[in-house]
Amino acid sequence: MDSKTVPLRVSCSGIVAFRIEDSFLGTLNRSRLAAGQIVYTPPGGAYKYIGRKTQDYLRSIGATVGDDKELRFLLNGTENERSLTLQRFHRWFCGRKKREKRPSREIYEELFGQGSEEQFLQLNVMPRLYRHSPDMVFFRDITTRPDGEHYLTQYYIELFDARMSHRFQKIITQRLKKQRTSHVHLLSLEEITQGRTNEQLRIEETYAPVEISRLFLYFL
Repeated sequence: MDSKTVPLRVSCSGIVAFRIEDSFLGTLNRSRLAAGQIVYTPPGGAYKYIGRKTQDYLRSIGATVGDDKELRFLLNGTENERSLTLQRFHRWFCGRKKREKRPSREIYEELFGQGSEEQFLQLNVMPRLYRHSPDMVFFRDITTRPDGEHYLTQYYIELFDARMSHRFQKIITQRLKKQRTSHVHLLSLEEITQGRTNEQLRIEETYAPVEISRLFLYFL
């Protein structure tokens, strides 16, 4: 892949470490699962920007953000033009203004389904999210999207640690026991280090060891 001619994809998100004893909670991304990409990742998801003025500003610096407000977009132009846009975007992102600052919405969708955040707000069992140290990571990687397209992606990821109440841990434990397929799973340090589960797990109608994202390594 020639980075000089292929558009650079930019992806901004937050991920959370849910620690239960010596294990980390991993989730399967449903859109990737539907495309046959089976991998456990830390709960979290894409950030969104806030406001039309923010959209106008991001577009003015060359970030081709869409009306869905997600901070995921393709960056066109020459290598020098992209470099200048990324410098400006980096400063804006690190300023932590006019965008989501925590992935609360996404973690509940991944753990319990869409719209579940409101339910847990009513139960008053929302875990508190604290910024990890270090709290941000930036890197590039070749990624395959659920639609099969390959991109060189520049990642901006914020890291958080979850502090859970006993009641929320109990809800998680019940979720693990009741699920028919292993959409949510506790991962040991050994498994995270080797990048794959030790046991064969049921994912839909198949049984096999499951790949583990290296994003977990940023929490170790």
